[in-house]
Amino acid sequence: MNKSLQLVCKLLCIASALALTCLFLVGAKSWSSNRILRQDNGIAHSKVIEKENFPNTPFEVIDLKATNKLVKFGEKFDDDENWLKKINFKLKNNSDKPIVYVLVYLHFPETEATGMGMTFQLQYGQRPGAKTVTGKPMLLIKGEVSGITLSDSDYGELKRFIESRQSLGSISKVVINIPTVYFADGTVWSGGVLYRPDATAPGGMRAVSNK
Repeated sequence: MNKSLQLVCKLLCIASALALTCLFLVGAKSWSSNRILRQDNGIAHSKVIEKENFPNTPFEVIDLKATNKLVKFGEKFDDDENWLKKINFKLKNNSDKPIVYVLVYLHFPETEATGMGMTFQLQYGQRPGAKTVTGKPMLLIKGEVSGITLSDSDYGELKRFIESRQSLGSISKVVINIPTVYFADGTVWSGGVLYRPDATAPGGMRAVSNK
């Protein structure tokens, strides 16, 4: 093969390689654009709900629902960007003490990519000794259950809270954390420990039991 023919072959190979590269880049860009478009249009994609676990919990979280069906903690499911509004579950009192107040945290680990992790607080019932009323009265005796849902007002505040830093559509994971419940007799379960009111103790509460 003469040098001219070799040169032509090399040029043809280079041109073919460049054409394939361009086709790949155009295809990748098109796939990425379509993927973003699908997300922006609210098409379903994987979500997951997890739960923070504590020892000696006097309650049980049951009947976790999303998209109007039962799901398990840690189990992925598909939904649109308004999925957080549809989450609900039941809190069952397993203790001998009536529960009158429940503190619930919704933590969003994905927000740690843009700063400190964001956690949204919800309150149910009325906290004994509080200077302001936090909600409707609750008296949940042993064996009874109470539904935990986000009201329209709660969801509106949650949406504004998340979107103060990033889009709601970027959230696909939430961790439910119930760190504190108050009982009718004034005792408090917090983080696995039971406390009773004691004016001589730091913070006015003293640990009395792990049961």
